[in-house]
Amino acid sequence: MTGTPLDLAAMERIGHGVQLELLTGVGASQPVAPPSELTMSAAAWEQLATLRTRGVFARVDSGSAQMVELRELGLVSASGGMTPEGESLLAVRSRAKTLFGATADTGGRHTTFNSWYSGGDALVAAQRIDDAGVPVVSLHRTTRSASLGLLTSWLRLGPAWSLDHGNEVDEHDADLIQRRVDAVHGQEPAVPDDASWVTRRAWAAGEWTRYAVVSPALAKKAEQIRTGDVGWFRPEPTSVGRVRLVPINSVRLMYNILELFQDTVRLTR
Repeated sequence: MTGTPLDLAAMERIGHGVQLELLTGVGASQPVAPPSELTMSAAAWEQLATLRTRGVFARVDSGSAQMVELRELGLVSASGGMTPEGESLLAVRSRAKTLFGATADTGGRHTTFNSWYSGGDALVAAQRIDDAGVPVVSLHRTTRSASLGLLTSWLRLGPAWSLDHGNEVDEHDADLIQRRVDAVHGQEPAVPDDASWVTRRAWAAGEWTRYAVVSPALAKKAEQIRTGDVGWFRPEPTSVGRVRLVPINSVRLMYNILELFQDTVRLTR
């Protein structure tokens, strides 16, 4: 690995001469939302969905900013009805038997990833916060298999070392962990005195994002916390108001998401 930046802290922790590549920046460089065939404001997306489900009963203001945006995108006609392009965009959603998605919370921001499935077809609505702090939605008419690639991109699921706590017990107040997730840069709560080396390293690694991958049909969700560029934790409740942070590597996390998705498809087929 000559010439390759090494993760000296992780190597020192593991020992035995093991060499690990420094992955700082790799996870963060994953696109929060992939390039899209269509992007609109979150408010316009909600308006379009309302028009699709309620039609003339939606009673929308034709002069609203959302309707103007939808007309400019060619999804709504001058009279306020959906155009063939708008109907085509939402066709999969209207006949979908399966819904799968995820939520992300970090620094006081909440975003969602929704995907609807009809056979092998999928419609994906991936929300993100733009540079101006405004929520926008990236829309994709795609295939069932490709939608999982979009979810992986949205989760910023990249390679990361998974180091265990060793003999250290890593259990904390759930409220403190949530405050770490909600904190903006520079206002993080102090790391717990009894935190393990792994948690201390993650605490200083940048923003924490709590993801929940959700299957409404199964009434199940898989929660995990991405800790900057140094890995993932699975939060496990241990008692009232307490949670254990269990390290999980990104490959295992991907397997868990695939298993949840496959179980959902089998149930709703």
